[in-house]
Amino acid sequence: MRILFLAILCLVLSGCATVQQQAAAQDTEAVQSAQADCVRRFDSGELKTHVSRAQCLNDAEQTIAGARYPYPDLMNLWQATRIALATKEDAGQLTDADAKAAYAQTMVQIQSEIDRRNAANQMAGAARAQALSTILANSRPAPLTVYQLPQPTTLNCTSSAIGNIINTNCY
Repeated sequence: MRILFLAILCLVLSGCATVQQQAAAQDTEAVQSAQADCVRRFDSGELKTHVSRAQCLNDAEQTIAGARYPYPDLMNLWQATRIALATKEDAGQLTDADAKAAYAQTMVQIQSEIDRRNAANQMAGAARAQALSTILANSRPAPLTVYQLPQPTTLNCTSSAIGNIINTNCY
């Protein structure tokens, strides 16, 4: 029974992971397509400033993947960095190459944090699986104790009455 439960649990969890992986792949493709459109619009002059391009890129990410992205604080960080660098580009304080280099450096740091969090989540997941396995292994039902009922004994009783008093003797 326990093996069946573990097998079903594994199938359910792997099914969820597969669905999540498919959704993530679809999100990635959609974001990349939308971002390519933002870059095309900037290059064509439709988006006039670096800030408008950065906002277009951020909106694409937020609209498509924002609700499902596992680390929204990190998404907010790289999006804020993108806007800040674009603002400096528009003000003439940074060249395009300097902004790209600064953004790449930020993304390396963010990727390191993503990797750290993913590793911690994997370790926590493995610990939960081990705990579940231990619980299941130790949750054997208590052995049944079979009690023997005593054999009924035969009693012979005699009663005698003297006035209002009844006397009963059993042997």
